[in-house]
Amino acid sequence: MTAEWISVGLLALLVLFFVLDIAGNRKRAPRPKPVPQRKPEVARGPAPVPAEPEAEPEVPPEPAAEAAEPEAAQPVVEPAPAPEPVPAAEPEVEREPETRVSVFERIKQGLGKTRASLTGGLADLFSVGKKIDEDLLEEIETTLLMADVGVTATSEIIDALTEKLERNQLKDGEALRKALRDELHGLLKDVTRPLEIDAGKQPYVILMVGVNGVGKTTTIGKLTKKFQSEGKSVMLAAGDTF
Repeated sequence: MTAEWISVGLLALLVLFFVLDIAGNRKRAPRPKPVPQRKPEVARGPAPVPAEPEAEPEVPPEPAAEAAEPEAAQPVVEPAPAPEPVPAAEPEVEREPETRVSVFERIKQGLGKTRASLTGGLADLFSVGKKIDEDLLEEIETTLLMADVGVTATSEIIDALTEKLERNQLKDGEALRKALRDELHGLLKDVTRPLEIDAGKQPYVILMVGVNGVGKTTTIGKLTKKFQSEGKSVMLAAGDTF
């Protein structure tokens, strides 16, 4: 019996100890924090509009004194426009009839530049006190070549002047001028006669020769126009050498 009471006592102690342990754990456990409850939002209405002040009644202005009526403006009379002056009719100037220039005259006019170069250059060489020697003849030769006199014609002229210089026939500038003029005239004497077409020779042939750029084609065109205006029949035949 004693052993049974001891067993019951131990069991009772264990139960008591278990109950006390559970009670202690409950005390040590943290309490949950309370969750704050959100207050319900109150719907906001539109902001109140301030009341407009009552407008004061308008007081009608007192009628102003009637303004004095302006005097009637007198009409302005514009002066009549002055008549425009009529320009006097210009007298018609009678035009002079154009004079037709012959072909040879136009050729002479075209050679005016060459003539001016020749005469102007030679005038400086024939100044007073100029020594007449071979140096002067060389200057004359250069002037003739620059004036397009031609190499062959220039050589003939200088040879003739040199021969006269050696014979003491050129004593001063005037004698040299006269000798040069005679030589130039002698070269042109055979070609200064007018061109006469012999009607008995048909066809009448004119041969045009010359180096490049001296005006052969231009001269042929001018002669053709001249002969056609005279009623002649002209035929052109081209020829060249290679």
